[in-house]
Amino acid sequence: MKNTVITLICILVIVFLFFVNVGLNISGPAQAQRSKDDEVYSKIQKRFPLVQEVPRHNFKYVTYSAVINNKVYIFDYEGGLVIEKPFSEEKIQLVTQKINNEYGIENANVQIGYGYENVVLYVEEGSYMIYFDYDTLETVFYHRGDLV
Repeated sequence: MKNTVITLICILVIVFLFFVNVGLNISGPAQAQRSKDDEVYSKIQKRFPLVQEVPRHNFKYVTYSAVINNKVYIFDYEGGLVIEKPFSEEKIQLVTQKINNEYGIENANVQIGYGYENVVLYVEEGSYMIYFDYDTLETVFYHRGDLV
């Protein structure tokens, strides 16, 4: 009986330590990142009050993007303005068509990001990562994960 109680206590301690470990090592960094993103969003919104959303993009650098009054803004990891360009919905449509025609991806979710020292339009769907230069719409990065 005494051995059973000791074993049960050890199992409960192990389960407790497991959940503490999960809480600290998995959700902890996510919470910290969310807090940092909220801080950057606040800085951006002070300078650009019309900003509703700033999606985070992580390629070579961590950046945030926003489209306001037909302009694309890219911000760095501290909320500083990196680049500003005129926005064109037509470019999004052209990239969507290109993705469909060249890669067979229908209804691709084209997003705005930053890479190769310029604004990029990118699609990350399934095993594909495809980045297009915003100005020329040329492919600047292509990766297909299942080629190995």
